[in-house]
Amino acid sequence: SVIFTGEDLLLVETLLKTMERECNDKSIGRKTIIRGCLQILVSMMIRQLLFTNEDAHENTRNLSADILEFINTNYNEKLTIGDLAKKSFYNPAYFGRIFKECYGISFKDYIKNLRITEAISLVKETELSINDIMLKVGYTNKTEFNKIFVEKAGCTPSALRKSLGMTAKENK
Repeated sequence: SVIFTGEDLLLVETLLKTMERECNDKSIGRKTIIRGCLQILVSMMIRQLLFTNEDAHENTRNLSADILEFINTNYNEKLTIGDLAKKSFYNPAYFGRIFKECYGISFKDYIKNLRITEAISLVKETELSINDIMLKVGYTNKTEFNKIFVEKAGCTPSALRKSLGMTAKENK
């Protein structure tokens, strides 16, 4: 069977939408465009069917761009590897392995980096309390938040704010 993932899946979706649009649009040259899209689709399918096992295995190790966009948009929510694996139709262990292969970092570290990078920006650019910032980026445990913040920024949120000449607001 032929299974498209990652960039190939996005290309197939684009080709199908293009063909549908051309079928509905009676413009000159539509048959040529549809024929070209079909040739690309058939070539992609043949390529998939002719892969060696190693090539086919490597080709499936792409995560949809939608998954990364979902993570980047919802990083401050409770995201579990199980939920994302289910969303992308993988089991959690496989999803974690593929995520690391695709992006060079574990899912957990990716989320941690996103959250703390945003927290650093909020500390520098807003007057939100440290507690509000912690909650806004998805942390509920102040000790864990401070520990990870220090690992990434080299100091506590309050110390960073103080170094910028801002008042450190612990709670509002």
